Amino acid sequence: MIDFSKAAQEKLFSTTPVTSYKFTGLVKVFLKWLSGGVNPGCLLIHGFTATPDCLKSLKRPFEQAGWRVGTPLLAGHGSESSALDTVLRQDWFCGVRLGLEELISQTDLVCVAGLSLGGLMALRLAEAFPEKVRAIACLATPLFFRKPLVRVGVKVLRWMPFRSRYHHHMIQKKDPAAIRDPEAQRQFVGYDRFSLKSLFEVWDEMRAARRHLPRIYQPALIVSSRHDEVVAPKSARFMKRHLGSSLIEEVVLTNSNHVLTMDYEKDLVSTRVFEFFSKQIHLKG
Repeated sequence: MIDFSKAAQEKLFSTTPVTSYKFTGLVKVFLKWLSGGVNPGCLLIHGFTATPDCLKSLKRPFEQAGWRVGTPLLAGHGSESSALDTVLRQDWFCGVRLGLEELISQTDLVCVAGLSLGGLMALRLAEAFPEKVRAIACLATPLFFRKPLVRVGVKVLRWMPFRSRYHHHMIQKKDPAAIRDPEAQRQFVGYDRFSLKSLFEVWDEMRAARRHLPRIYQPALIVSSRHDEVVAPKSARFMKRHLGSSLIEEVVLTNSNHVLTMDYEKDLVSTRVFEFFSKQIHLKG
């Protein structure tokens, strides 16, 4: 089991919802000049059992271009795997909402990208704050689980009588990282197990996301992989068909597993997300 000491948490993660920046008025003017008169921001949200560490490649081009970047740590993550037992999906949303509000206070326009569970949070932010979120990118976002045993098992256990007695049962991940690249697997920071209760929270969020897709109108980029062992291929198709967005772009990877931002095609992912967001920011600006 991969857990984190208090010292390790302080070293790896910010204690605030997003990375904090202190800019003078002069720097703000300079950033606006770099971005063509717009001071852009980007909120990047990690996935279930992971940490912001898995978003380094995605974060890099935005920082190099002078964007302000927020990387919230989802509730129950970056500590001990048992911490997920006490977390509700609303706690995840509250954390990213605070991150969005902090970033909005420092920028003119904000885009949101999320990996896996982070993609579900990006969808929820886009629906809740249409005037604040300019565009979204959903990376390996689960609307349906890929493995039939998981799909059926979660559905049965979620609604069976006396299910609370099973809530704290821990599930060991067969592949903690879900990454094809062996070197990236060794670098992955996150839990290698999670509670059944926390999986129920993810499942409930997936069901809610499917219902709410028609209410989301922002430009959207959908990135998926044919070899994703977690997310069913029909997730991307369902999202593309039911989103209320008038502008939807799709990227299908061929050499990545679930953690797209750390696998073999991570540079392609970061490039496409950055280009898509930049286009939407400058169209608005």
